[in-house]
Amino acid sequence: MKAYAWHVHHDALLELLTEPLEVRAAYIRDYKPSNEHGLRLRLLHPVIGPLSAPVVAALAESARLGAETDRLRAESERLWAESAGVPVPPDTYDAIQPPALDPDVNISAPALYEEVQGKVKISGTAAGADFASFRLLVGKGLNPQEWIEIAESSTSVSDGLLAEWDTQGLSGLYAVQLVVTRTDQRVDTAVIQVTIASGQ
Repeated sequence: MKAYAWHVHHDALLELLTEPLEVRAAYIRDYKPSNEHGLRLRLLHPVIGPLSAPVVAALAESARLGAETDRLRAESERLWAESAGVPVPPDTYDAIQPPALDPDVNISAPALYEEVQGKVKISGTAAGADFASFRLLVGKGLNPQEWIEIAESSTSVSDGLLAEWDTQGLSGLYAVQLVVTRTDQRVDTAVIQVTIASGQ
């Protein structure tokens, strides 16, 4: 059920609540000038009882007009920037697509961009024709400048455990790379990114 309150912000008499009233009161006490606390907190209170149909309709229209105003403002700012030769951000974004799965070289777990912590089991496949060995490496960031080897083996693995990675003391975005070397020195790789939760 929607809840409304009076004087949540100084420029609106009546608003739909987006957070508990106590949170807004705490914000006023913590961040607004102390000489405004008394008046702001005295005026801030919930609406008791149902709103009349004309008031509800007016609030809906106000919200619609506000959204339209925001859209028009953004469009005019974009047009001004283009005419002034100022670079503008893209208005569309590329969806992140995982790379095509190689049945002989892949990391099946953890999932792409999964949040992990502690000892992380890395599973997948390091196999295929002319298999010689595999290495598992990790590096900080989306495209690491340095890699640290956490496992290597001359035994192929098919949809199984490749290594266990101790992430103690690490946090943030990391890349995990599987490198498979063939007997003819060809190299195949698979890479995923994971986020290591902080506060381990």
